[in-house]
Amino acid sequence: MSTKDEKFNENDIEGNTEEIVDTFDALGLNEKLLRGIYSYGFEKPSAIQQRGIKPILKGYDTIGQAQSGTGKTATFVISSLQLINYDYVACQALILAPTRELAQQIQKVVLALGDYLKVKCHACVGGTVVREDIDKLKQGVHMVVGTPGRVYDMIDKRHLGVDRLKLFILDEADEMLSRGFKAQIYEVFKKLVPDIQVALFSATMPQEILELTTRFMRDPKTILVKKDELTLEGIRQFYVAVEKEEWKLDTLCDLYETLTITQSIIYCNTRKKVDILTQEMHNRLFTVSCMHGDMDQKDRDLIMREFRSGSTRVLVTTDLLARGIDVQQVSLVINYDLPCSPDTYIHRIGRSGRFGRKGVAINFVTNDDKEKDKLKKIESYYSTQIEEMPLEVIKKNIILNYPYLCSIATMLKIWLLCLKLHLFEMHILLILLGT
Repeated sequence: MSTKDEKFNENDIEGNTEEIVDTFDALGLNEKLLRGIYSYGFEKPSAIQQRGIKPILKGYDTIGQAQSGTGKTATFVISSLQLINYDYVACQALILAPTRELAQQIQKVVLALGDYLKVKCHACVGGTVVREDIDKLKQGVHMVVGTPGRVYDMIDKRHLGVDRLKLFILDEADEMLSRGFKAQIYEVFKKLVPDIQVALFSATMPQEILELTTRFMRDPKTILVKKDELTLEGIRQFYVAVEKEEWKLDTLCDLYETLTITQSIIYCNTRKKVDILTQEMHNRLFTVSCMHGDMDQKDRDLIMREFRSGSTRVLVTTDLLARGIDVQQVSLVINYDLPCSPDTYIHRIGRSGRFGRKGVAINFVTNDDKEKDKLKKIESYYSTQIEEMPLEVIKKNIILNYPYLCSIATMLKIWLLCLKLHLFEMHILLILLGT
């Protein structure tokens, strides 16, 4: 850790490492780790993996930034698994995440990629039985993934030893440092050795957060994307103009059959709004699930399991689910409320279009000037244009208005799909099909 009062210059944000490794084989990884990587389905490193794994393996403090869904988690997980000495069982890598769900997901990635290494990894998160954490840690682990409060508690009470810790990782670093987690993070740092290797990863890295990292990082290697270079590739974005806030519910209900074509996430800004919207949908006999931070951890775990398995298809949630949660089948995100911060937008809509898959984001925008201003700020922040999605949906003959559908076979295929799904609002379906 460093106590220097250095400042990151805007010109440095693009990164200070030029080494790019374009195959996993060229990284010099353990053969068992390579086997786990290929078994997981990876074929070649993503852009952040090509640039971010090597500096960590060389022992550098590292700051990594890339769009949500581009492989940040695997970057630090692969690095950690390579650095661990499996000859003895002691915690050698500690990963902190802002939410229980994200921590548990990271643990699953660790266990999957490290399957042939027989890695022992435990998730220490709030809302679970403390005695279970104590018992697991007593049995011995190579790696711990957790939320700041529970991890600090385990370290402070000496249930989690950190004397052999090699690597400390903060995932979703902007969230961890810019909100209430900052104090808890610093308390954890006080328990670690001064020269601990540190890595931070996030989809966004505002300047003020970069400046904070100088307090506990030493000459970090940076792999960063300038704010105006953050792309939303693979995600088609639209907004729906809604006259009044009260009309959003009717608009959502009109879209409901489209939502159930695939798995969808609906974002609201408050927990109260999530509960109200879910109840209103249930009152209209629509099947939706909901999840937010006020819910019991067991209920949240059950809802996430059902959503991942596909047994529930539409999930209403707060920003709790906006960071790092990868549900493969999600291809549609609806911002029932526009996010309060442009930074959050990429996290939300990044739930669709992950790892190169196609996705759609639909934003509800009222006639309120503040709402319109939010949309303009998002467009400006990401140098993107969000097109309006017309609500005056022409029924069956809308297909003729798409000049790029020049193939009769293609038109027939889509028409038959519409009939099969009983969908008459074909404009929406065409958007989802990416035509």
